[in-house]
Parts: sequence; structure tokens; C-alpha cells
Amino acid sequence: MSDNIKIVYSWIGPIGPVWNTEFPNLLSLSVVSGYANATTTRVDSDDIYLKIFKGGWEKTRKEGFRLGAVMDMSKEDMFVYPFSLSWRIPLERYFQQGEGLLEFSHTPHHIINLVRNGRGFFLTDQSLEAFVDYSQLHRIHSYFQTSGIPLNKVIHLTGCMNANEVYRGFLRDNNLSTDPKDMINILSYPTHQTNMVRAINNSKWVEPIYNTETVPSKLFLTWNRRFRSHRIDLVLGLEKLNLVERSYISMGVVDPEQAHHNFAQVAGGGSPELGTDGSHVVRFFNRLPLEVDHEKDLLSMCSELKGTTGNFYKDSLISIVTETNYNQNEVTATEKTFKPMMHKHPLIMVGSPKTLQALKDMGYKTFGQWWSEQYDNIHDPTERMKEIYRIIEEIGTWSNEKILQFKKEVQPTVEHNYEIVKKDIAETIASQIDALVRKHSES
Repeated sequence: MSDNIKIVYSWIGPIGPVWNTEFPNLLSLSVVSGYANATTTRVDSDDIYLKIFKGGWEKTRKEGFRLGAVMDMSKEDMFVYPFSLSWRIPLERYFQQGEGLLEFSHTPHHIINLVRNGRGFFLTDQSLEAFVDYSQLHRIHSYFQTSGIPLNKVIHLTGCMNANEVYRGFLRDNNLSTDPKDMINILSYPTHQTNMVRAINNSKWVEPIYNTETVPSKLFLTWNRRFRSHRIDLVLGLEKLNLVERSYISMGVVDPEQAHHNFAQVAGGGSPELGTDGSHVVRFFNRLPLEVDHEKDLLSMCSELKGTTGNFYKDSLISIVTETNYNQNEVTATEKTFKPMMHKHPLIMVGSPKTLQALKDMGYKTFGQWWSEQYDNIHDPTERMKEIYRIIEEIGTWSNEKILQFKKEVQPTVEHNYEIVKKDIAETIASQIDALVRKHSES
């Protein structure tokens, strides 16, 4: 009996596996064939094996794992059968009774039986998103229970950085068992950090040099592709504080994915609680579109593989990171968070409460030495935004001498964060999966 944990797929080509989530088609088979080239970006392919269990096609990421085929699995084998969950499909569809993930993917019956009664695990990966609110957790629980899958044989990867705290709250508030055998295994995996590691390891990447001798032309850099209420509040605050022209800001006239409303329609009359009104909306709307690097491709925006944004980090002082979640309890850390780390850039976080704490838990240093980071502990979204306004207004008064002093003082912190972002968190996830599977197999 092998001591390896097998990462099992139903379809494996010469250069790797096809994802288990859907029945393969000609395009997905061509991706792994080694003999054809599917140039479309509209085909989802599996990258769990590459990201977590292997560092590229030739390099083994972690000892103890190997690729496995469904036909070879027996009751003695420790294995993980992975599913990549696409952000394009609502989570509820994957966990719909009778026609959900297992049914739609045609998961082999003997694999289901080996997960139920053997040493196998299902791994669901939705680490691009932070979908772990109570209704979504209820869906996952209900689906696997109805399918006869022990909950502790499910490993769920999520981009939510405080997922276990949210999950414990879900169990408590619904009077559900906290016995480990009655719980799914939730692992927080900010997969975008792995993408940044990939960019840093690219042969074209040049490590940034943090310049402490020059005052940048802009104070702030903030990327805002999709309209979200906190992003609109942030840019209106910059308008109110007369800091727009001292910032690099990306913001379109319309949301690229919901073009039926323009910025002015969504912003309305501003936010009286934050001191913004219709005049700020009109002034900012008349500036649009605001483009920084003119990048239109979503994959390029998220991956940083082109390396085209570096000059904007060099020519600005601080990133204002408008993360995906703000009004929600689920903490997110996407490429918006990790790009400043890889470009040696200080940041202010416009995100859910405890986002900075999640970064500290990963080993990063934040910037409470130079401005108050109490906003990270404020749960009321309006009060949190008011405190962020106060901080950026204060920084807006800094003299050139103060800016240069700050850059000299902050350099060790941004250098530290660069060293942390270079270490792929997928290594940690692989170790956690290894420990979970082996512990269950020994019990």
C-alpha cells in the first residue's frame, strides 16, 4: 500500500488532468493533449493540481502527493478527488439536491463509495471567491448530507480569510454539532497570492527597488473596475477632500459587467452620512473614465504577468485597496491586496473588519506606526469609512519632507512584505490537506 496521497482525476491527458467538475469536451481535452492548442479563454480547466500539489508540470511541489486515475483507486488508497468551482456559476447550482456537483460531473460511483467508506476525500475549491455566508454553508452541508457523504470527508477551499470564524458562528447559531466528524474542513486559501508568486517567478519579473529619495507625483493609487458601494464612497471622498488629482484612480463611466447604469445613476446624491452630495457626484462623473494602465483583459488584471503596473506603484505613495467585500463579515484578500505587497507599496485597506488582522496572521506587517489602523476594528461600515476619510485627509497634508521621512521609515516594512508575498501559501494549504487526510486515515 502506497503512503502517497493521490490527487485523482477521471480524465488525464499527456500533460495533465482535465477538471472533474464537468464532463470533458473537445476543447478541454485539447488543453491537456500536448498535441492541440485551445486558444480560447472561455474553457475552464483544472489548476488545483498545478497550484497546490505541483509547482509546474515538471516540479513536484510537496512529497507525498502524486497524480492518480479513478480506475486505480481501492479502499486502501488515501486520495483527494478535487472539484474546481467556477465563479461564473452561482454556488447554489453546485449544491442543488439531485442535480448538483456529483451528478452534473458524473462522478464515478465507486469514487463516491470510497469517499463514504474508504480513505477518500472530496475537495471543493472556490478560493477565487469568499462565498461562505450562512445560506451558502447551509447549502453545502445539506447537499453532502443528503448525498450520504460524511461531512468530515469534505475539504472546502475558500478565499474568505476568516472562514473558520464564520463557520463556527454558523454552527453555533444553527445549534449544529461541533464534533469534528460532523463538520466540513474549511481552509482559507487566498489563491490570488499564488498568482502573484507565479508573476514574481516569471523570468521577466524584476524585483522593485523602493526609492526613498524621490517624492512621487501622486499620493494614492486605487484600482476600481467593478462598481461597489464602498468604492463609490471612497472616490467621492477623494473628490470631497480635493485629492482626486493627487491620485491614480481607475473607474469607468459604467460598470463593465452591468452597463445599464452609469456612475452618476449608481452614486445617486452621494452619502449624507459621509458628507458627500450631488455636487461631488457631478464633479467626479465629469472626470470619467479614469484609466491608469488601460488594461482591459480581466485575466491580465488579476495575474500581473505582464508587469505593466509597476511604474504606477513607483510614482505613488500609498495604495488604497478597495477589496471585494466591505459591508460583509467575510474577509477577502484578492489580487488588489497582494499587488501592493509585490510592488513594495504601503496600503490602506477599504475592506471588511479584521482584514488587516488577517494579513498579520499571514505574516505581513501593516502600517499602524504611521497612521491609526483602528478602522480595521470598526464594524459599522459608515463609521469605518469616516475613519478612512480622516486618514487620507491627514496624509493629504503631508509636506514633501514628511513624505520622504515616511518612505525612509517604511522601507523595512515593505521589504518584509515582499519577502512574505514571495512564499506561496499553496505550500501551507498542501500541508494542511496532507495532515487532514493522514489523520483521518490513522483514526
